[in-house]
Amino acid sequence: MANDYRRNNWSAYLYKVEDFGKKVIRVVDDSDIFGPVLSVWQDPVEPNLVFVGGEYGLFASVDGGENFTKWTKEVPTVQVMDIAFQSREKDLVLGTFGRGAWVIDDIEPLRVLASGQSLAVPTFFEPQQAYQWERRQSPGVRFAGMSTFRGDNRRFGARFAAYLPEVDKDNKKKLRVDYQNDAGDTIYTQFIKVKEAGLQNWRWAMWEKGTYYPEFKVRKEKEEQSDRRGAPVVPGTYRVTMNWDGYVATRDVVVNHDIRMDRWVDAEDLVARREAFKKIEGIEVPLDEAVQELAQASENIERLQALLKREPYASDSALVDTVKSTAKALEQVRLSIFGKKETKGYFEQPEVWSNQWGGSLWQLLSSSRAWGSNEQVLFDQLAQRTQEAVDATNAFLDGKYQALLDYLAEHPVNVMVPID
Repeated sequence: MANDYRRNNWSAYLYKVEDFGKKVIRVVDDSDIFGPVLSVWQDPVEPNLVFVGGEYGLFASVDGGENFTKWTKEVPTVQVMDIAFQSREKDLVLGTFGRGAWVIDDIEPLRVLASGQSLAVPTFFEPQQAYQWERRQSPGVRFAGMSTFRGDNRRFGARFAAYLPEVDKDNKKKLRVDYQNDAGDTIYTQFIKVKEAGLQNWRWAMWEKGTYYPEFKVRKEKEEQSDRRGAPVVPGTYRVTMNWDGYVATRDVVVNHDIRMDRWVDAEDLVARREAFKKIEGIEVPLDEAVQELAQASENIERLQALLKREPYASDSALVDTVKSTAKALEQVRLSIFGKKETKGYFEQPEVWSNQWGGSLWQLLSSSRAWGSNEQVLFDQLAQRTQEAVDATNAFLDGKYQALLDYLAEHPVNVMVPID
């Protein structure tokens, strides 16, 4: 590597030395890279992979320097003064002038490309080990927005990459990924959107399939939808299966816990935390199922109320009173679970189930340690309050709402009443 910019020569110079210095070849000139060359790194594993840091950004070659392409994905056009490599994670680190340090995660796919290996079929690359790292508030300034700059943390999750050689222009298909534990059970399924052919990157947050949080609206299931977030997996080896349009490939990923936590969190704590998630899901599911029925009942009542504004049903006082009283009873149940809606200003609803649920979950799941006596008491109280909400919902559905359905069975309502 050489440069002569101090004498106003802005050409790019990079040479390859062969046969112990007997042969010197210039591999970079102004037709390859614009501006002086400031740094260079050649992969010791795959020599055809070469990175060059220049006056105007980062350039890469996968054919030993025959051709270079400017790296435009997120790396700014800036002086790349130095290049280093972290061999364990296979990460490339760039030191720039004025724009800080940048990290390009896992160059393994580029190694495969530079090796000349055929990518005519979908290729699932070997993943790196994953870590369930913990985050804590840094000392000093609490909110850094107007006082300090901090670089972004790497996104949490196990990282994966695959190469898809052919993707239709108007593609609607998704890449399916299944995660299995050592018993062979599928614990999580993920669907990845694919916009174009080439390298596909995604992450798994290292959690199992979870349950739905009770919401007061009728849920419409979607096709090819990733599973809900659930309990964090325990450290170990997991089988990952990629399925693209019938082509299947499998890799193993090793999940590790944050080694900095080993002093006060052991394997038993991690298993206990997973079981804590399962206990919470166990009391959440019955309420979700009951609330789904409640939401459907609410939609049905709203349709009836719209119909009762027209004759001859507007004059049917018995029907109007039955629907009105049923709607009022439903709203009382909804209020006890979700509280008031569309309120303005500061207000508290400590008696509402959703508030109690949110506050309790923060305390029950914020620690990686196994529950103590206090957490167990809190969970028992939450389970009791949740069961009360389930009982209240089912009492309405089996009582007032069923009575309305029985009334309608005896006095049918024609939804096709003509509109004047």
